Amino acid sequence: MNELIRKRAHLRAPLHEGILFECDQYVLSGMCSNISEGGLLIEHLSLVPEKKNFNVIVPLVYFPDFSKMNVGKLLSTTRETFERDVIGLNVSLVRSFEGLNQVDKTLQTSIGVSFNNLSNENRNLIQAYVQTYAKNIVYLLSLFEHNDRKTSSVALIRKTSELLGYNSDEKISVLRLKILHDYQSLESA
Repeated sequence: MNELIRKRAHLRAPLHEGILFECDQYVLSGMCSNISEGGLLIEHLSLVPEKKNFNVIVPLVYFPDFSKMNVGKLLSTTRETFERDVIGLNVSLVRSFEGLNQVDKTLQTSIGVSFNNLSNENRNLIQAYVQTYAKNIVYLLSLFEHNDRKTSSVALIRKTSELLGYNSDEKISVLRLKILHDYQSLESA
């Protein structure tokens, strides 16, 4: 029996950044798990917004193409040196929380939101971010493939992982699994 493989309308990429969002006339924080031209997955919410439409502020990192960087420069780079664009977006909840009591709403760990009236400028910024992240995750996976377990190889893997927002202190095998999962979910449903 053939199973249909669903593909996303847009590529998505991890975005391990804190965001701000509007909720009941308060500004709260959360973490953006991933982003695409279609929307965001927001995690670690202190409160789920009551309104279906609300505003978010998202920082987008300008990653260089790591495969084109000198290894010495890559190892000496810090995440803070990358430029960022901070964009304000109006979003709509994708999932409905109607019928959930306040306790269940509070226990929500993540919400999916879609963009409302995304400007061409913001669309281009998001596209550029996703495309560069995809290139860098492929580069990082190639480092795992060519890892000869030398200190220099492990250091490069850990540094590249850290720059992309992963916890570089994790075991290499666990780190590889997380990165492979994110790579596989770039296009999958």
